[in-house]
Amino acid sequence: ENNARLVIIDPVQAFLGDLYGYVRDAQGNALEGVVVSDGYTCTATDASGLYALQRHSSAYYVYYSTPADCKVELNASTGLPLFYQKLSKSQKQYDFTLTRQAKETKFRMLAIGDPQPKTAAHFDRLRTEIIPELQRATALGKQRGTAQAALLLGDIVWDSPELFAGVREQFASLGIPVYGVIGNHDHDRNKYTDREATENYRNHFGPTYYAFDMGRTH
Repeated sequence: ENNARLVIIDPVQAFLGDLYGYVRDAQGNALEGVVVSDGYTCTATDASGLYALQRHSSAYYVYYSTPADCKVELNASTGLPLFYQKLSKSQKQYDFTLTRQAKETKFRMLAIGDPQPKTAAHFDRLRTEIIPELQRATALGKQRGTAQAALLLGDIVWDSPELFAGVREQFASLGIPVYGVIGNHDHDRNKYTDREATENYRNHFGPTYYAFDMGRTH
C-alpha cells in the first residue's frame, strides 16, 4: 500500500501569505528597510530584501517608498515615476529592482499648483506658455547638476479627464521625476464612489498617495 506521494511546499510562500516579494539593487543585492505598501498596510524589507503583506481586498497596487540613495525609476511609456506595480488576482509575488545612487545633499523641488486646464484652449496655453518656462528652469538645474523633482499639487485638470493624457505628456517632457497629487477636480464627477471617481486619475498617474525621500527630506 505504498500510495504515499511527496508534496513539496514552498515554506516561504506558505508563511508569507498573498503579497510578497524582494527589493534588490541592479546587482542583485538586498535592500533592507525599504517601505512597501498596498495602500492600506505598510511594511519594510528585511535583511534579505524580502517584504510580506496580507493584501487588502480593495488594493490596486503594491509600491515602495523610494529611498534617497536610490534613483527614481521612470516609466518608459509615460515618463513619470514608476515605483509601483498593478496587482493581479492570480499573482502573489512582486519584485522590485532599484538603482543605487549617491544620496543628495541638496535638491530642488518644483511645486506646481493647479495646472487645471478645462478646455483645448487652456491646454494650449499650458503647452505654449507654462511648459517652456518649466523646461528652461529644469534645464538650468541639469546644467548645474542639481537633483530635481516636481509635484503637481492637485487639480491637474479641471473636470476634464480627457485632458489627463496630454497634460501628463507635457509635464513628462521636463525630463525629471514629476509626481501627481489628486485634487477634487481630478475626480470623475459622474461617478458615485471615491473608488470609481479616482479610476481615471489612477490610470494616468498611478496611486493616489505614496511617499519618497530626497536628501534628508521625506
